[in-house]
Amino acid sequence: MSVQSLHFAAPTIEIVSESPRLEMLQARLKQAGFRPVRAARDIDPALANPILIDASVVSEQDQHVIVSACKRYDTRPIILLGSDQKNDSALIRLSSPDQIANLSARLDLRQRQIIQQREANRRRETIERLTKATPGTPAATTAQAIYYGRQSPHFMSLRNHLNDEGITLRGALTPHTLIEACEAHEINAILLDAS
Repeated sequence: MSVQSLHFAAPTIEIVSESPRLEMLQARLKQAGFRPVRAARDIDPALANPILIDASVVSEQDQHVIVSACKRYDTRPIILLGSDQKNDSALIRLSSPDQIANLSARLDLRQRQIIQQREANRRRETIERLTKATPGTPAATTAQAIYYGRQSPHFMSLRNHLNDEGITLRGALTPHTLIEACEAHEINAILLDAS
């Protein structure tokens, strides 16, 4: 049993067109293995199903509105049938209904591009979020550490050694001082005196 005979299992594609071309396009899409449905009057641009716009029936203004809305979400492959507008990589252009037979491969390619772009956007947003400075952190490039423990003659030598490495060391003799420094996000590391 083929996918074409199981229309409920075939990928859905919305059609923006009018009769009698709508019926002709539905028949061609069924032959190509799709489950065509007429687009609702209020098109949802956030859906993932492909949308086919019949440029010979739909006005240029309506085409522009639909394409712009779908591009904002960038989740729907947009197929423009019979349009001679400028080349746009976000659209799949078909010059005639005869090209519907090869639409499946072009749709697969476009959906892979959408997924790759979405992943690249998520990666970029994650990197920006992770590299963004935490509110309240000092703008200084030197790292700051705090020493917690009893006074020790080794504190000054440790402080000088870390200072040579570009790390500022402060001392905290009480738990209260240590907690305040941690809450204020003033430090990058805590040195604990185990003795």
